[in-house]
Amino acid sequence: MSQSCWHRGKREEFLTFSRMFLGPDMLNHPLRPKYEHLIRTDDDQFIRAITESSRLLAENLALRRFYCLTPFADNTLMWSHYADNHRGICL
Repeated sequence: MSQSCWHRGKREEFLTFSRMFLGPDMLNHPLRPKYEHLIRTDDDQFIRAITESSRLLAENLALRRFYCLTPFADNTLMWSHYADNHRGICL
């Protein structure tokens, strides 16, 4: 598969994913189709969009906390994934 074919599919996946987080005002914005066309056709624009979306996602995740429950207090997998490498607390 050529790189452009692969990129085409990934671009559409990115646009579909991105639309899930847009409010009605942005979904109906008259410049949205032009922006999406740039993402579909311009490699640099696609890379910038991915980079910016990744940055925003990382910023938002840093603001969140996770609450994970298990019936087993000694669940190693839970502790290692959700308790900051075994430095969390159990209530």
